[in-house]
Amino acid sequence: MSKFTVSLMLRSIFSVLCMLALVACTTSSAKRLSADSLTDDDDRPDLALAFNADPEFAKSLNKVDRAILKETEQDALDRGEAGKLIQWQGKSSGIGGTVLVSQLFRVGQSSCRRLEHKVTTVDGPANFAGTACRSNGQAWRIVR
Repeated sequence: MSKFTVSLMLRSIFSVLCMLALVACTTSSAKRLSADSLTDDDDRPDLALAFNADPEFAKSLNKVDRAILKETEQDALDRGEAGKLIQWQGKSSGIGGTVLVSQLFRVGQSSCRRLEHKVTTVDGPANFAGTACRSNGQAWRIVR
């Protein structure tokens, strides 16, 4: 095989793998990933992205714990090491959890990361997984 043929095959395989990875990235409500679907319609900046995407997620957390979770989530998205769990603990309730982010990847002009939350509340365990994207330094948003 020529170098050109091998190079073409490797590029094709890489393209297919990238497309498969993007198709596999879905939010907790199983909606397709779309960088064009970043909207402000139902986002509340005072809440963590997980709460904006799924109002039932860890609904028993009090206001203080929600703020701690939001701060941890924001820190993980901005500076978190891919694959490293970041733990948080509520100050008054004792409820805590972890946030995990993936390696940063690009979708069009947007920077994206997979995001996972695991929380143990008085109602039992609560999990959230989704993909957060932002473009041009704007706020992170869960893609729909």
